Amino acid sequence: MKGGKKVATGYRIPPDVTKKIDAIILAKEYSNRAEIITTALRFWLDNRDKTPKDQIIEWLKSDEGEQYIETVMNRIAAKKK
Repeated sequence: MKGGKKVATGYRIPPDVTKKIDAIILAKEYSNRAEIITTALRFWLDNRDKTPKDQIIEWLKSDEGEQYIETVMNRIAAKKK
C-alpha cells in the first residue's frame, strides 16, 4: 500500500551498506536513507517469488527487451548477407 501513514521501525545498517546508501544520496539519486530502503523493500517484495526465468521473460516483453531482441535479429540478418 503506497501512501497513507508510515510506521516507524528501527534497523541497524551494516557499515558497508551504509557507505553504499550514502554514496547514492550524495549522487542525488535519492533524498534520504528511508527512501532508498523503502524502494529496495518494495522491489524485493514485488520480485521475491519470481523465478529467474520469469524475470527474463518479463524483461524480454518490456520495451528495453524488445529493442534488445530487434538489435540481435538485425545483427543475425547482417551476418547472413
